[in-house]
Amino acid sequence: MRDTPQDAIDLIKVFEGFSPTIYLCPAGVPTIGFGHVVKKGEFRSNVRINTEQGEALLQTDVQWAERAVLRLISIPLSDGQYGALVSYQHVFLIRLAIVRVPTYNSLLSL
Repeated sequence: MRDTPQDAIDLIKVFEGFSPTIYLCPAGVPTIGFGHVVKKGEFRSNVRINTEQGEALLQTDVQWAERAVLRLISIPLSDGQYGALVSYQHVFLIRLAIVRVPTYNSLLSL
C-alpha cells in the first residue's frame, strides 16, 4: 500500500476539525473525531474520545481511502495527486466508483 503524504492528512484534519463527541455533519451523518462516520452500534451516544483515538480512527479511514484510490485509478500519480485524491475520498465521503473513473484518469493525465 502506498502511504498518503502527511500534508494530505494534515489537510483532512484542518478541514474536518476535531470533535471528541458525536455530532451531525452538514449532510446529517453522525460523525466523531476528524470526520469519522459513526457506523450503527460503533459507539454509545454519549461517548467521548481523545485526540489519539481520533487519529487512530482517521488512520483507518485514510487506509480505506488509499485502497479505493489504488483500486480505481490506473494512471501514475504524483504524491500530491495521490494525497489529494485520498483526502477527497475522506473529506467528501464520495466513492470514486460513483464518478466515472475514465474521466478521473483522463483529467489526471493532463
